Amino acid sequence: MRAVTMAAVCVVLVGGCAVRATPSITAVPTASPSTATARAAAGPDCLAPQVLGALGFDRDERARAGQHPDAPDAGPVPGDFVPVLVVECSTGETLSDSAGQWAAVTATRREGDLDALMAALADGVTPSPTVTCAPGGQRSDLWVVDSMGDAIRVAVPGSVCGRLPAVVRSALDGLDGVDTEHYPVHLVAPRETAG
Repeated sequence: MRAVTMAAVCVVLVGGCAVRATPSITAVPTASPSTATARAAAGPDCLAPQVLGALGFDRDERARAGQHPDAPDAGPVPGDFVPVLVVECSTGETLSDSAGQWAAVTATRREGDLDALMAALADGVTPSPTVTCAPGGQRSDLWVVDSMGDAIRVAVPGSVCGRLPAVVRSALDGLDGVDTEHYPVHLVAPRETAG
């Protein structure tokens, strides 16, 4: 009788382990080989270290921007991902406060018919790897977001040094800008204090 009871307990324990292991396996999104390079994040973040790096800010500037989770690598949008809006993270704006003048990151949320943008992003053209990017200049990094708030950081075909190709820029400009926020990142000109 004890042998039967112990065998039953072992089966339950092994079965319990299997049940616990299953959710962690099935909870990981699966993707076909063509979409394996894109990974969703829990929302777009224009101050993520990888985004700030793509926008041309150095490591110290990224650290001063505060603690933000790492962003996934930019990649193609998976075929089963249905975006309802796009967030453009861009440089080129300046802000002033009591400390002085700051180079800022602008987060612009755009909504509307994304068909033209998605077609432009699926173009497949890539920049030459021999291009050397000069410091400064306006740059952009894109996220597309679905109705659940999940976000894909997009690799933009034909983008050179963070400058969007005309077809992508045109598609973005055709959308409705519904929200814009500016974040100071780099102190360009400290305010002089009276001595």
